[in-house]
Amino acid sequence: MQSSFRFVALALALSACGCGGQRALPPPIPRQVTLEILGPTTTPQSGYIPTYGSNGKMYLYRYSGGNDHGNIKVSLAEGHDVIIQIVLNGASNFIIEAIPFTDNDGQLSSHIEPNEVRAQIHDTNERALNAYYALQIKDKTAGSDIYCDPGIINN
Repeated sequence: MQSSFRFVALALALSACGCGGQRALPPPIPRQVTLEILGPTTTPQSGYIPTYGSNGKMYLYRYSGGNDHGNIKVSLAEGHDVIIQIVLNGASNFIIEAIPFTDNDGQLSSHIEPNEVRAQIHDTNERALNAYYALQIKDKTAGSDIYCDPGIINN
């Protein structure tokens, strides 16, 4: 009785640690990206990327999350239908107005939630892709459009 208990305990320990001959799965790739936006301003700040709105004024933005500052890398081995969550972090006068894509080849689509500070990008992940997305942000107070763009890579 005692020896069979030890065998079951050893088998459970091996399966829990991945030591039983099976490869452990890699950790999940971050699927949330946060965009922080400031402005309009005239003073650059460390860690932020300057860009100009349609009103000619400077805004500052930075991405966090994803694989590196908002860039998203998706392995083709992960399978199809990858959802990337987007969160806008800024003053209440900023909303996500659109998510334009460049070099998309039809694999990327987007949905902006009714609150306009959250959105999703759907990547069908069917073949290699080196595309770019931007967040088109609206400054409701100034009536200005601001573009902020990292990239998406399927490899």
